[in-house]
Amino acid sequence: QDTPADSGSGSSAEPRTPYHRLDEEEGIGLVSGRKLFSPKTPGFGHLGDAENSSGDEEDDSDHEGVFFLRSGSMGGGGDSTDDMLVDLIGVGDNDSTYHDTADDIRQHNIIMAPSRLSLRNGLNLLAFSASVFIHYGIGVWGLNGILPTISEVTATHRTLITPADWTHWIWAVIYALEFVFVVAQLLPSYRSRPVVLQGVGYFFVYSCLAQIAWTMFYSFCMFLISFICQATNMASLCFLIVSQFLSQSRNEGRMEYFLLRFPFSLHVGWVFVETAVNFSIFSQHMGLSEGEQLCAVIVSLGVLLMVGSLFLGANTSKGLVVPAVMIWAFVGISVALNHPTDQIQDEFDGTIIAGVRAASLSFSIVIAAVLLPRLAFIVFKEYFTIRISEH
Repeated sequence: QDTPADSGSGSSAEPRTPYHRLDEEEGIGLVSGRKLFSPKTPGFGHLGDAENSSGDEEDDSDHEGVFFLRSGSMGGGGDSTDDMLVDLIGVGDNDSTYHDTADDIRQHNIIMAPSRLSLRNGLNLLAFSASVFIHYGIGVWGLNGILPTISEVTATHRTLITPADWTHWIWAVIYALEFVFVVAQLLPSYRSRPVVLQGVGYFFVYSCLAQIAWTMFYSFCMFLISFICQATNMASLCFLIVSQFLSQSRNEGRMEYFLLRFPFSLHVGWVFVETAVNFSIFSQHMGLSEGEQLCAVIVSLGVLLMVGSLFLGANTSKGLVVPAVMIWAFVGISVALNHPTDQIQDEFDGTIIAGVRAASLSFSIVIAAVLLPRLAFIVFKEYFTIRISEH
């Protein structure tokens, strides 16, 4: 923070950045969250012994993360308001094991100094901007008619598991939420959270690049390469949500979850669906027989059902997003087959079409039968139970 030193000399100190090392005699020592909670730190477990000295030659400015100013002999002159207190949960590598509440922070007079933007924050912004530009410039606008749009390509290559057109409006929700994430991860309050730096890492950049490549190759009807790009996108998002899960804080708030994690749960769920559809399109484009294409459809539906079931089995309410997306997709597939296109009717027997339609609707009912009671239980537990805390 740009705080004048309280050294009693009467002279005002020049403004200091959060990464400037202040002398011990000024009453403030600068330490990083990563070092502060490292088991290798001398005196680990007692914050007072973890303070850096002015003789340390290491440059803290090279470390990514939130940096802390530890109050020393400031004589109460430091800012101790609640908005300056750091919630150590989720900041640092091992902090959640040793510090659970803001009271621990207040007890040790830890003051947060905002960290600077990292390379990852900037790359997330650039990659997302490029992805949106390509998606709407080529995928939706078609470069003003030079290339076919995504909708036009999909309309001419419909399969048994292509969802109804209205289901694709979920992309607008996904991009809107990811825009909120991109803005939030630039803010001082969130830019250095572990779910951003360690959790998102560079996976979001990889996902955006794969999405860009998929849009371009799909517009050129290069379905094998577009399928590989979509599978890469799916893998990147899977690594991202797993990484975020491993780096989340124990007392993660609702706001942090909806800003930093929810957009990717929604995105990965729909990319599973898009990957299955692309696999079906590729099998159709290869000129496979009716039986072989039906096999590809059955495998795709089975994988989507398995993905929804796996996330339903997660011991957390935050795992319910992907199953909800699966329901959205299964219902969309069933609705689309209520009025199949001439292309579908020419390629497949009416019995097969009816069977796939019934299977999709059944899968949506199966997932909903498990998801809705769990959701009702979570809501009841959250809003209609009394919490008793012991002091």
